Order: sequence, then structure tokens, then C-alpha cells
Amino acid sequence: MHLHRHYHSNWKDYFKTPLSKLELSVWLHTFGRSLVSIFIPILLLTMGFSISNVILYYLIYNAIDVPLNFVARKFTIKHGAREVIFIGILFQIVGFLILYFGTFSFAILLALAFVLAGYDTFYWVAHWFVFNECVKSKKKAGRRVSGLRIVRKLASLISPLIGAGFLIFLNKEYLLIVSIAFLFLSLIPLFKLKLNYVVPKKKMNLKEFFSFRENRRDSFFCFLSHFHGSCEGVLLPLFVYVTFGSIEHVGMLPVIATIASIIFVYFVGRWSDKFNVNKLIFLGSFILALLWIVRVLYPTINIIYFTTLLIGLFSVLVGLPIDSNLVRNGKKTSMIDVSCCRNTSHMFGEFVFFLILFFIVDVFKISFLIASITMFLVTIVSGIVLMVGRKK
Repeated sequence: MHLHRHYHSNWKDYFKTPLSKLELSVWLHTFGRSLVSIFIPILLLTMGFSISNVILYYLIYNAIDVPLNFVARKFTIKHGAREVIFIGILFQIVGFLILYFGTFSFAILLALAFVLAGYDTFYWVAHWFVFNECVKSKKKAGRRVSGLRIVRKLASLISPLIGAGFLIFLNKEYLLIVSIAFLFLSLIPLFKLKLNYVVPKKKMNLKEFFSFRENRRDSFFCFLSHFHGSCEGVLLPLFVYVTFGSIEHVGMLPVIATIASIIFVYFVGRWSDKFNVNKLIFLGSFILALLWIVRVLYPTINIIYFTTLLIGLFSVLVGLPIDSNLVRNGKKTSMIDVSCCRNTSHMFGEFVFFLILFFIVDVFKISFLIASITMFLVTIVSGIVLMVGRKK
């Protein structure tokens, strides 16, 4: 009975916290966005754009995104994180409205790139800052990061299949309306998010921030790891659609990855609090590199499904420890700058990735090879960090 009261009390206390409001908003936002996000390249193809146009779109998007992160940082410092999250979600809604009404036009492509870059920078910089501030203890950073990832993965568990169903049996307009409705709903919990630290109290310039070795290391890991993330999230779905001509196959990819990783996330979050996270990054990145080579050699749908299952598992060993490290380091440096530089590093990696692909003919095979090479680089760097740590 005492245990039951303790458990019940913990849950009641949780629902009173700012973290619960943020996670509810993240769940609604992720569900609404996941209905559409994986199909954006395919929607562009159906509007008349070519694959090279899609690559150009992502190149422009990231070219705008990288500097815009620092604008989002300034807005967060001046106006507060909650208001900046609102702006980010509104950018996303406007982007989906452009997809709803848009036709084949490079003006539409440029507008979409600008608006969705605005979403990415304003939403991710601000909400990651609020999340960092909600984590009270460095010792539990891994658990908190895994909790937020589980919230996202629960939201994206079936939404891509629902999105595929809308595209197959109805049309993109119905899909976008439902998605926009969920994005509006995600604003509601934010109105109850009352925090004393919504406006950052501690901030650094870039020179101060990167004077910390840990910040340089983790930003470099973010940069390299997003080559893999961009290939998995954009090029692989595009490859599956172009090669196999099936929306269902595309919708299955994130579902398989989510099912594989959702339980594993819980344990990796706890391991990253107890063990040297570089060991996890070393193992995960090495296996991911090998799986991308398998995809290059055997690009069949069954192999893609199987490797997606394994990548869903082992990508957790890379991404979650990196984010856990960033949260811990933010406690002794600056939360807003950790949030800003994390997103900037990700999107700069994506920019370089699409810049390379823009000049390549066989974009799919080369993109898979690039993802493999960068994961091998993460393996090497994490191995060096481990060896230096042992010598000390």
C-alpha cells in the first residue's frame, strides 16, 4: 500500500511539473508532424519537382537554417523560450499550408525552404533549451533524454502509416489538414508552461563556448552523425519510393525503426548515466557504418526493412549518449548555447551532405556511402577519445 501511494504521488508530482507540459506538447507536435514529414520529398515529386530539385530544396533549406539558429537564440534570450516555440510551430503550420496550396514553382520551393527552416531553428533551439532547464540533475541526464525520446517515438509509432493511408485512399489535402490540427493542439499545453527560467540567464559567445573541449567534441559528433540522420530521414524514403513505387513501403520505414528502438531507448538512457558514453557511441557508430554498406551492396526492400530494424536499435547508442552529454555540459556552460550549437551542428552537417549530393549523379548509392563513411569517422573519433581517457 505504501509503495502504491509513493508511485501515485510520483505521478501526481510529475503532472505538476513544467516537463510534463513540455512533453505533452512534444507528443502532439511530433504526432502531427510525423504524419507528413517523411513524405515531404515525395509530395515535392508529385508537385512536378525532380529529384535534383528536391536535393536543391534541402540545400537551400539548410543554407537558411544554419545562420537562422543564431536568430532563434537571440529571440529566446530577448522574448523567452515559450514564445519562440510558438513561433516555431506557427512556421511549421505555414509550411504545411504552402504544401497544401502550392504548385510547381521555384518561388514555392524557396518559400517552403525558408518557412520550414524557421520552424526547425525556432522550435528546436527553444524547446531543447526548456528541456535542458527541466533536467535538474546531471546524474539523471540520460534518463531524461531517453524519456523525451520515448515520448517522440510513441507519437511517431503509427503516424507515418496513417499518413500513408491518407495519401493512398484520400489525398494530401486531408492529410495536411489533420496534421495542422494536431500542430495547433500542441500549442495548448505551452500556455500552462510557467517557468522562471524561460528567458536564459546565462549565455556565452562562440569563443567562450568552444573553449570547453567537451563542447567541441559533442558539436563535432552532432555534425558527423547528422549525415546518417539526413540519409535515413530523406534519401532512404526517396530511394524506396522511386525504386519500388510504394507509399506503403515508405510509411513502414519509421514505424519499423520506432518499434525496434522504443524499449532500447529506456535502457540506453540509464546506461549513459552509468558508463562511459564513448563506448556506446563507438559500438553504435561502427555497426551503423556496416549496415549502410549492406544497403549499398544489397538494395532490396527486405534488406532495407531488416537494416532499418537494426538501425533503429543501434542509432540510439549514438544519438542518445551525445544528447545526454550535451545536457550535462550545459549545466556548467550555457543551456541556450548548447541548444543553439547542437541544432547548428546538425543542420550544418545536413548542409554539407546535400551540397555534396547536388553535384552527384547517382545520389542514392553515394549518399549511402557517405552515411557509412561518416559513421566510421564517429567510430574513430570516439575510439581516440576512449584511448586518451585511459591514458589520463
